[in-house]
Amino acid sequence: MCIRDRYMGILIKMDSAISKLEAITARLETVLKGIEGHKKEEEKDTKAIKPSDKSALFAEISHKGTDITKDLKAAEKDKDKKPEVVHKVEVKKVDAKPAKAPVINKSGPNTFYENHCDANIVIKADEIDMSSGFFLREVKNSTFDFQGKVKNIFIEKCTNVKVISKAVISMIEVVNSNRVTVTCNDRVPIVQIDGSSELNIYLAPESIATKIISCKSSEMVVHFLQENKEEASECIPSQFETVVVKGKIVTKPVDLEQILKAPPQTHSILS
Repeated sequence: MCIRDRYMGILIKMDSAISKLEAITARLETVLKGIEGHKKEEEKDTKAIKPSDKSALFAEISHKGTDITKDLKAAEKDKDKKPEVVHKVEVKKVDAKPAKAPVINKSGPNTFYENHCDANIVIKADEIDMSSGFFLREVKNSTFDFQGKVKNIFIEKCTNVKVISKAVISMIEVVNSNRVTVTCNDRVPIVQIDGSSELNIYLAPESIATKIISCKSSEMVVHFLQENKEEASECIPSQFETVVVKGKIVTKPVDLEQILKAPPQTHSILS
């Protein structure tokens, strides 16, 4: 083989190698272009701020100071947010009832005292007679002194009332009242008590035979003088026990002292 043939062979090999390098270079350029395109997309998505842009932003903030907030718009409320429900309670004004004025009404022989408070009333003997009846209704913190003989005295819905009687032909009635004191200085046939509590009844020697009839009442005390002139006080029973004895009903007051003294009864479930 001559030298010329050798050089031709070398040139052919070099052309083949160059063609391969060009193909590899073209591939590399395609890969690099893809990488650059991917980087640009990442920069758009993240909107990265360059260090120079950050420095400019902080410089603008420090220059404007508090005026930078002037251009800010008020944030709109969330339209989807449900409004808060406020329950309004209407309070109706209740007019206070004015105090009733004290009233004294006369109808024939009867006299009516109503709505008296903190009163001290004295009815003299020459102002009344044996046909006079007196009715006290809704009286508070008051005293009534009857200095003559009357037909009857009726006390209803009264509180903290004192009644002093000379003599009564019929009766003294106390109905639906509390803290009432009745003083009988002369003969009073009957004192009747109904639906009341905290009563004190004072009986003079002339009225010791007074009958006291009570119903639905409690805390009643009778004050009187014993034969030896000593003062005594006894409670009117408000509890009773009823039993059937020989085909008849027998009712008697409950003796609390006897119940307390009685030994406790024990019952065995085995007996």
